Amino acid sequence: MGRDTRSGGIFSPTRCCEVKYAGRMSHLRSSSIRQMLKMASERDLISFAGGLPDASLFPTETLAELSQKIIRDYGRTALQYAPTEGLPALREKVAFWLRGKGLEIQEDQVLITQGSQQGIDLLSKLFLESGVGLLAENPSYLGALQCFRFFEARLYAAALDEEGMTLEALNRAVKRKPRLAYLMPNFQNPTSVYYSLARRKAVTDILAHRGIFMVEDDPYGELIYEGSCLPPLWQFYEGVDKVYLGTFSKTIVPGLRIAYLVGNEGLVRQLALIKQATDLHTNNLGQWIVNSFLEEGLLPAHIELIRDRYRRKRDIMAQSMARHFPSWIRYRIPQGGMFFWVKAPSMLDPMELLQACLKRGVSFVLGSDFYLESPSDSSYLRLNFTSVEEDRIETGISVIGEEMRNLTQGEIRRGQ
Repeated sequence: MGRDTRSGGIFSPTRCCEVKYAGRMSHLRSSSIRQMLKMASERDLISFAGGLPDASLFPTETLAELSQKIIRDYGRTALQYAPTEGLPALREKVAFWLRGKGLEIQEDQVLITQGSQQGIDLLSKLFLESGVGLLAENPSYLGALQCFRFFEARLYAAALDEEGMTLEALNRAVKRKPRLAYLMPNFQNPTSVYYSLARRKAVTDILAHRGIFMVEDDPYGELIYEGSCLPPLWQFYEGVDKVYLGTFSKTIVPGLRIAYLVGNEGLVRQLALIKQATDLHTNNLGQWIVNSFLEEGLLPAHIELIRDRYRRKRDIMAQSMARHFPSWIRYRIPQGGMFFWVKAPSMLDPMELLQACLKRGVSFVLGSDFYLESPSDSSYLRLNFTSVEEDRIETGISVIGEEMRNLTQGEIRRGQ
């Protein structure tokens, strides 16, 4: 069947190079964060780059015991193909968990997804096509922006302040009639902004009044270190044109890729059809494991363990930054989530800083990667505090602080 590749036949390299890809591939770019994570795995970097959980907190022994029991007692079912919508028992438990947060929902409104990223992908397939408008916070989650751009959406940016999306920017953006709004109200990635109660109500009022479909992404809501948990946007949005995305990646383990999407029953049915055509169903064994973890009542205590550890790491990083960063660096201590959003002055080139730090074995992510459009101010850095070992946080922060001073000495002298 196959011809000799040397003769220019069907398997020849020359012919492979002539393959014409879909035009939308031109909108797809590799994530700088994923590249940084690959680099960190190949070198002994102190990496503040990725939004990774602390692997030392993974409940590996418990998961091993649960897995063994599931395979021993229910293996023929747990290892079989499964319903596209998800394991019914898990859908029921997710609905129960979310009712405790103020989402009055039933299990038929829950779709189990292969990570929250799949929820974003399914919604993009359902709603987006070339030229369709989508409103998002600016800056925003890079993985979502990659997906929206792949489906050739027209992105409308709305700036953030310390209370959430600004109403001035939102009112300006909705005049352009976007079909969707993508929001992350709890410890937003990358800024760690936590929407105030008043801003939650005001933003959802504007979106509902304009009939804009709201996508609420909440991967970090459980990672709160002080203060009270505020109600989800879902609770304030009047109408059914809304979706809530959640995940167990931050509260149990990311490797199982178990997350969920909540919407009205008709929407869930449409998304399930798209999921059938995508991957048939989410990892069945993973669903059984997460379901057992919830059934045993282990999640609340595990979340508390995570909060305690991350709160301590956040405080170590804050204290290290106060000791080692120049006084002209600006940042807020996040109330929750995984990140510090750090602002440098214009005299400091973030790319030069990153290159200098990489040479010394420290990495972070440039803030400019998260913007919907070229930012007028690209002098931000995103620093993750959850995945680095406690005893290496200060070492890494001291390197960044030293390089900040090294790169700005001339500028400071000229300004004196």
